[in-house]
Amino acid sequence: PYGNYSTTKQLLKELGIRHYRDGQSPRIADLYTDGLTIALVTGPEYGPISDQISYFKDHAQYIHAIEGPNEPDLFWPMLHYTYKGMGWKTGAPEFMKDLYTALRSDPGTRSIPFIGTALGGTYAWGNPNPWENGSLTNYVDFGNFHPYSGGNPFSLPSFTYGGIEKYWWVATHPLNKMGGTAAPNDWMFQFYWPPYWPKPMAATECGYSTWSGGSSEYVLGKYIPRLYAGFFLLGVRQTYVYEFIDEFYDPNKSNREANFGFVRYDFTKKPHYYAVQSLIQTLSETTIKPITPGSLTYTIDIQPGSALWNRPEFVQELLLQKSNGVYYLLIWNEVTAEDSSVTPHKIVYPPPFPTKIQIQSPSVARVYLWAYNLSTWQLERSSPSFVNGVISFGVTDTISILEIE
Repeated sequence: PYGNYSTTKQLLKELGIRHYRDGQSPRIADLYTDGLTIALVTGPEYGPISDQISYFKDHAQYIHAIEGPNEPDLFWPMLHYTYKGMGWKTGAPEFMKDLYTALRSDPGTRSIPFIGTALGGTYAWGNPNPWENGSLTNYVDFGNFHPYSGGNPFSLPSFTYGGIEKYWWVATHPLNKMGGTAAPNDWMFQFYWPPYWPKPMAATECGYSTWSGGSSEYVLGKYIPRLYAGFFLLGVRQTYVYEFIDEFYDPNKSNREANFGFVRYDFTKKPHYYAVQSLIQTLSETTIKPITPGSLTYTIDIQPGSALWNRPEFVQELLLQKSNGVYYLLIWNEVTAEDSSVTPHKIVYPPPFPTKIQIQSPSVARVYLWAYNLSTWQLERSSPSFVNGVISFGVTDTISILEIE
């Protein structure tokens, strides 16, 4: 489908995303004319490092980051890639070190951020990351991992929530493997961050497939905005959802790899395309001016939605501020929207959690509530109850935004 470049480009432009990830392409300059810049994937397959440096210098204005080899533990053995005669385990780190040194030695590439390599295999207790702790810290600006969402198998299965047995194992919410208050552990950080620690992490692939054995398009309308917000909340500095268009014709949805897109193979848009587009439109600014960030002091009281859904600690908050001084408080219940123990996954409907937010300072003139219409996947603005400085509304499993002036 990417061969239909004009349609692909138009859909990218309409979505509003301004950063994408790809390999070397003759379309880099043209996409830049619409404000899109690339995180450029590298590797020994692109030729000598000196030639790659020349390419980066010639295309520097189009590049917002350069990334190390993609999942070499999976692809190098399959495609017979090596570096200086070495396989992936030693060759990929050596390539990163040589590339980073070359990037920082050339004035034409010195300022381009370098993102390390993300491994593709599963590394956890009993099968640790093959690269030593701190071994790549001095050769990257960002570490990297590919934290595809889904059940967390490295957790105790006895927990039941929302009527779902073995909740952590079968819950598919975006942060289930990432840590924080809505996960059993921070498995992905524990095993993929150490070679790069304490450099911040990027996630150059993540997401879900809407194949017959995966998540529904409806569920992803809820999940993908939460994924971007949740990863940012946990300190992931750059997040790239894989991928833009379903890659293969698969009318029966029998192929997992064919159904990762924001856009279907026939170029029609999935719900999360509209949901992310609306989130960007709501939070973006056409003119940005320098600002000294302010502070919003508030207390929050969240009550359980029901006897089955009774853990307000799963609710997440992300406070942002635009350059005009207006605050945007993103808030959502970070719970699963489906039970993946059955196929197809069973959609679940957690009830709203009654919530009161007491604004303490500064003084607030008005408050608006942005909430998703689950038919159009657009954020719609309304006026919530706001009495004596207290905002009252229900927190759901989709992002809501309080616009506070």
